[in-house]
Amino acid sequence: MKPPKQQSPALSGAHQQLLKLIPLANQLNQATDAYTEELRAIEEQLVFMRMGLEVTLGPPLEPLDSSYILDEDPPTFERTYLGFGRYGQGWKLLARTFLEHHIPVDEGPEDLQRTFVREAPVLELSRHLRVKAADHIETLLQRIAKEAERRLVTLQGNPEVREPLSINALRARKARERNESERKECT
Repeated sequence: MKPPKQQSPALSGAHQQLLKLIPLANQLNQATDAYTEELRAIEEQLVFMRMGLEVTLGPPLEPLDSSYILDEDPPTFERTYLGFGRYGQGWKLLARTFLEHHIPVDEGPEDLQRTFVREAPVLELSRHLRVKAADHIETLLQRIAKEAERRLVTLQGNPEVREPLSINALRARKARERNESERKECT
């Protein structure tokens, strides 16, 4: 960055401050690039694992007081959450945005209603949101692990899914079931 050819005396202080910002900007860019590469490596490892799990993390990337509020009754908030899921033809770390509002219920606590708005890959977000997302990555990985354990229990609890069957084994099973059914009809 080069200073303008002729500087106004009224802005000389501003130009001095700009010169002080140059090394800070370089350091910030290097630190952000390193953060982004770590996020990319984590995303690549998740994709490599081929778990096939879509997860959206509970706490939003931004606190409630900084979310966009639509002037409605009940008030509607635009909230963005960290997630992992299918995006296009692949899998990505995602920032998923929802409109949320609380619906009063006759008895008991209010019910939260969410409407999906959009999602974007974390690696394509602004620096500010990438850093916010990085703050939530460990929690997201823990949530993915819990979801994987839950799915595994569900699959292992189902005897039909317990052992993978070849196409021939499936055909043999169907033939046995047909034969048993025909035998029962004959008697």
